[in-house]
This record gives sequence, C-alpha cells and structure tokens, in this order.
Amino acid sequence: MNAKGSDASQNLLLTTSGEKLKSSSTSHTSLKNRNHRYRKAQIETASPVQLVLLLYESAIRFCDQALEAMAQKNLSEQNTNLLKAEEIIGELIGALNQDAGGELAVNLRRIYLYMLEKLVLANLYDESEGVQQVRDMLRSLHDSWAEAAQRLLEQTTLEAGENLPETARLGDRHV
Repeated sequence: MNAKGSDASQNLLLTTSGEKLKSSSTSHTSLKNRNHRYRKAQIETASPVQLVLLLYESAIRFCDQALEAMAQKNLSEQNTNLLKAEEIIGELIGALNQDAGGELAVNLRRIYLYMLEKLVLANLYDESEGVQQVRDMLRSLHDSWAEAAQRLLEQTTLEAGENLPETARLGDRHV
C-alpha cells in the first residue's frame, strides 16, 4: 500500500488501547472526499431520469436538515439548507422542456414555483409547515418518477426480449 493510502487507512481506523484517531479532522476530510468522489461518479454515470431522482433526493435531504435546524432555532443552518433546496428546485425548473413536455412540463413548472414560494415564506417566517409540505410533495414526485422509470425499464426489457430469437429468450440452454 502506498504512503497516501496508508495514511488514509490510519485516519479511519481506531487504534488499540483506547487511543484516538490519528487526526479526527483529517479523518473527517478523507471521508468527505470519498463521499464527494462517490457522488460525482454517481452523477456522471446517471441517466436523465436518475439525475431527476437524485435532485429530488437532495432537495428532500436539505428540507429535512432545514427542519432540524428550525427545531434547534439555528437560523443560519435553516437558511443555508432552504437555499440549497430552493436552488435544486430552480434546477428542476430549468431542466423542464416546455416544448417536448407539453402540459406535464407546464404543470410541473407550476408545482415547482409553488414549492419555491412555500420555501421562501417558510424561511422568512420560520414556519416548518411549509417546509414539511414541500418535502412531502418532493417525496411524492420522487416516488412517481421512480415508478415511471421502473415501468419504462420493464417495458423496454420486455420489448428487447421479444426481439430476441427463441433460443436466446429461453436462456440459450444447450442439451
């Protein structure tokens, strides 16, 4: 193992005799870097539908963190997390294709704008109900997108299977 890998391993492992980590701040940074690299790879290899699902998941997470901050009366964290959720919803609005999406895109845009308004007002007046409502709406949309993606995958798989020769559909079993 190279020196760099060895240092990273040492930072993540507890030593014997109750000693502390070699460097807790280095350990935390190393973990954050690995999470960042994982997330980056996940995003770079995701399909458009998977990207939408990831955006929903992130917005939900930021709403949850904002609700925690609200409960703790931590206005700075509340603001930071609500702004992040708002930014993601702005990305969702920007990703809508009004021409190809037709009425669905128009309706989604209206929903997203409503969510933005609720988050801004919730942040302004410290009202957790608005954040909870947006979080619930995001979860519902996430679940709908995930279900649609699953159905599309199943349909595509069935269609691909129908186009295979009979021996391939049976698993290419040879006697």
